Amino acid sequence: MSDHSRHFLALRKQAAAHLPPDFARRVMRESDRLRRRRAAQTRIIAMTGILCAVLAIAIHAAGVAALDRQNLEMWAKTAAQARALEVSL
Repeated sequence: MSDHSRHFLALRKQAAAHLPPDFARRVMRESDRLRRRRAAQTRIIAMTGILCAVLAIAIHAAGVAALDRQNLEMWAKTAAQARALEVSL
């Protein structure tokens, strides 16, 4: 075993003496908790994006429908005026 390997092993033993026995288990548990939390946040972000898109489409569709009604009313008036003009000539 080289000096470098022995030194690394000594450092590793010294570090292990400072860590609690269940350190690895706690790290893995915290990692799982954070992963679940991130997954939940990602789902919330995705649902919010979908909701915003659906709302934007609904608002656009309502605006287009209102504009279509307004245009049809104007064309109906124009057609009525054209018929009245035809009759009067």
